[in-house]
Amino acid sequence: DPYVAMMACKVIGEMSLLGKKAVPKLRKTATSHPDWTVRQAACLALGEIGDKQAKKPLIKALDDPKPGVRNAAATSLLLIGGIKKNDPILDKIIKAGVVDKKSRNYPLIKRKIMEGLH
Repeated sequence: DPYVAMMACKVIGEMSLLGKKAVPKLRKTATSHPDWTVRQAACLALGEIGDKQAKKPLIKALDDPKPGVRNAAATSLLLIGGIKKNDPILDKIIKAGVVDKKSRNYPLIKRKIMEGLH
């Protein structure tokens, strides 16, 4: 059931430290689950947990056909950090159409850019 899977991802992300054990499963879920709402929730959970191992699947999720998944991946990448001003990941976030003044994560992206993206 996609709803149950989505809610499980949300709870795991909110548990942060305990959620670290779930990172391998969330990494796979973020890019390969058939339901986009579950992929979105997995991306958000990875951002909440903040594990740097999540960067690779989150970067892959920037190419997801669903804007909600791309937004979640971009937000999570910025939460995890380690992105520099001239990092190609930032270009990928912008090219994916995520950086938009109407986007939910625009204030976060703008703040991170102003902080020098570190």
